[in-house]
Amino acid sequence: MEKLKPYLRIAAFVLVFVLVLRGLSWLAKPDFPDVKDVAGFYGEAENTLDVIYLGGSAAFVYYAPLTAWEEFGISSYVYGANTIQPELYETLIREALKTQQPKLLVLDARCFQYRDRQNPDAQPPAEVPYRNTLNGLRLSWNKIRFIDRYVGSVIRDKKLPYYLDLIKFHQNIPDYPEDNLQMLFGSYQHPYSGFHFVQKWDAIPRYDFSTTEAAPLSAETETILNELLDYLDSTGIDCAFVVSPYAEKPEHKAIYNYVAPIIEAHGYAFVDFNEQTDEMGLDHASDFYNEGHVTVSGAEKYTRYLSAWLMEQYAIPDRRGDPACAGLEARLPAWHAALEETKAAIEAIKEAKTHAG
Repeated sequence: MEKLKPYLRIAAFVLVFVLVLRGLSWLAKPDFPDVKDVAGFYGEAENTLDVIYLGGSAAFVYYAPLTAWEEFGISSYVYGANTIQPELYETLIREALKTQQPKLLVLDARCFQYRDRQNPDAQPPAEVPYRNTLNGLRLSWNKIRFIDRYVGSVIRDKKLPYYLDLIKFHQNIPDYPEDNLQMLFGSYQHPYSGFHFVQKWDAIPRYDFSTTEAAPLSAETETILNELLDYLDSTGIDCAFVVSPYAEKPEHKAIYNYVAPIIEAHGYAFVDFNEQTDEMGLDHASDFYNEGHVTVSGAEKYTRYLSAWLMEQYAIPDRRGDPACAGLEARLPAWHAALEETKAAIEAIKEAKTHAG
């Protein structure tokens, strides 16, 4: 036993050192909304989410989990970050399944068209679209697996700052250190279940996006899609790929026409909700803040329409009254306050633009 003591001391030192580095990494992270969206998922009570909606801003300014909860009893979370790239989906789902057993995964499909459209050489911008999501994930074999595969190849960056966030953020001082402390211990709960409030508005055009053309993905993006679908098949969880409403154009639709049959061949639904904006009552003159995103009024309309569709197509249960979901009910007062504040701000913007015009 005496011979083992030096080795035990070394092991104890290494363990303490690693734990300290982990703590400092979380405390130094910027408390951006994206970080809180992803890290907030760890604060959800285990095995209480029936629906997990994955995506970037095409998800988290569209789908309002607390509207879906209050009006339909759907227990859900919108999980993702700005400019999300589709290769991150598998990593997020693997992370989600550590603590949840959802009945349905909803995946935003807009990222498949903008990955190639914004980056025609099939090389997404270095760092930012990936950092937005990875910053909120705990270091685990799941995260390491993603870093090992994509950093240095697709992501033109060095790997070490992704393993140890402290290298990237050592000079950062967070605005809300108490939130970072909660994120460190996995107790941070997102007040709006991943939804983002945006106090903006603008009238946008409504394009004729109809086309029968099918525009192929790049070879790299199509490989990512096929690998994702194979992984989803292995989980046994039902999935739906959706396109949230925006100022869709024919060149976008052509990509969805290519992607849809690939997804449907695996038995998953693919729905472009731009084709149903009239049914949900979306007004391009009042329910958007730019060509790519809805206002909160648009989010309410989209969420109600989507929630009804989900309950009909996938038999998602109404969990209102379930003690396990009491945390969702407790978020409603703050949700309504933020909702009314945002609506008032948008009305003021509309009035100011009307007078200015």
